[in-house]
Order: sequence, then C-alpha cells, then structure tokens
Amino acid sequence: MSFSAFQRYLASEYVSQQSNAPLSPSTASDYASRLRRLEEVSGWQVEETSPSILRGFIDRIRDDRELAGKLGPGGASDIQVALRRYADYLSRPKDAEAHEADPGPLRTDGQGQAIDPGDAPPGEPLDASARTSPRAGTRSRTPRPFDPHQVLAPFVPGDEHEDPADTSDRREKASREHRALLTILHQHLVEARWTEIREIATSVDLWGTNPADGRRIIFEVKTLGAKTERMQTRHALSQLLEYRYFDGNSEDRLCLVTDAPISDAREQFLRTQGIAVLVHNGEGFQALGPLAHEWLGALLGSRAPAAAPSDDVKSKTAGPS
Repeated sequence: MSFSAFQRYLASEYVSQQSNAPLSPSTASDYASRLRRLEEVSGWQVEETSPSILRGFIDRIRDDRELAGKLGPGGASDIQVALRRYADYLSRPKDAEAHEADPGPLRTDGQGQAIDPGDAPPGEPLDASARTSPRAGTRSRTPRPFDPHQVLAPFVPGDEHEDPADTSDRREKASREHRALLTILHQHLVEARWTEIREIATSVDLWGTNPADGRRIIFEVKTLGAKTERMQTRHALSQLLEYRYFDGNSEDRLCLVTDAPISDAREQFLRTQGIAVLVHNGEGFQALGPLAHEWLGALLGSRAPAAAPSDDVKSKTAGPS
C-alpha cells in the first residue's frame, strides 16, 4: 500500500495510544513525509516494501551513525517510529485491508454516478465535480470549492516524537509556498473561465474543466529546491496517477505545476506518462513541452509548441489524447 493510503489510514482508522483517536491530517502527513525523507537520504526503497525489510531498516538506522547524522537531530528516532507504524500497517490482516477497500453501498445521482453521502445536504443538487469515483468511498476525499483565503493550520509534529524546531519551520515555509502557488493557479483558472474548479483536502490539489475542450485536468503543485527535482517529480507522478484512479476517471488529464523549470529529460519522461508540465516563473505560467502547449495553450495564450517531440518520445507517449 502506498504512502498516501498509509496517511489516510493514520487519519481515519489508526488509534493513537496517547489520544485514543486517529491522528490529525497534518500529523498523518508528517509520518508519510518522514518516510519520503528516508528514501531521499538513504536511497532505499521504502514505499510498498515488505514489513520485514522495513523493520530491518529500523535496526540499520540505529546502527549507522553516519546515516543517523544525515537524518538530523531527532530525525532518526522520528523516522524509526514512522517505519514501525508503516510496517504494522502493511502487516494488517487481509480482511482489514478488504474492509478499508470496501466503502459499503453508495447512493447514486440521477445519471447513475456514485456519490459520497456527505457530498451535499439533502435536496441540494450536486454538480458534476461533486461526483466521486466508487473507489474513493470516504467523505475526506469529497471535492470541495477551493478557498484562496483559507488560513493554513500550523505544522503539528507527530504525537509520539516531535521534530526539532528547524524542521517545523522548513515544513511550514514549504506549506506557505505551496499554498501561494496553488492560489495563483486557482486565480488564473478562474480568470480564464474554467469551471468546476475543486480541491480534495486529502488528495487532489486542484482540478478544473477546460472551457476550450470540456476536458478536466487534475493539477498537482510542487515547489522545487536546488536538489529536489527528482524527488518531487517522482512524487507528483505517483500522486497524479493515484488521484485519477481513486478520485477522478480515466478521461481526466494530468498536469504537474512547479515554481521552477525542470530538466528537459524529466519533462520528456513525464510526457511519456501523459503528464503535462506547467511552470510559474514569478510573473505568469509557462508551458514546458508540446503536451502542455496542446492542452493548456488557450489558458496561456499560446498556440504552438516550442519544440516538436522526438520520434522515440512520440512512440512512447501514453495517456488520454
């Protein structure tokens, strides 16, 4: 099971020994962030690795002083806790996983589309974006209008082990930058008359329907640091594919939005997976590659791709046309 599924489990089914309740969404997100941090620093494959290997990682972190030093003060112990929780999660009985995957009976709208019981009050009509995939099945994954004025809650460390103050500051700053870029994107879509613009609190950053062709695009926003391009684009790839499967439908297009350009090789790779790349340069948005120009040219006021894709990229390109 993915880090995203683990995060949802911590915020819905897991019971903390200290609070006797599930973790808050921000704390659950912190656990997943710890595991991604371990992957980045160590180069180990952590996501969807067997529980026995994960528990072996706990011992290796304890015995490897160099690695512990790279993880920072308190980081090693926090990551060990996250590994233990993740291993326990993956070790759950199969019937528990089946129960999690089965949301029970869903009511449908007039067109036979499955909808979440919490989508709207009785008698209030649902717009198309409020219909959820039958695979979603939980209220926490219900689309809602994006609120650009929402105030971010402060970062809350894990309830078992607290991260040091500097880690909290960095994560809070990253959250502000992410929210700022998301707000700029939302404003741009509104001004371009996109419709059904929604977010899902526990998954989708933003999606909206393009007035030019009636196609919905799921956007994943990533802020980039000097050495985070590979990690962030990897996360975006897995997130976008997961969100389309669990929250959207097969016709949805996918787009990564960043605050800095990515390499040509990364853009071409994402393009072969059917993911367009949009960059905010501080003044406006710029399409990277022909796929973004094709899908988002009208939004950006451009009409043609900057460069044609190579033959081998054309042959590999996947995703909705």
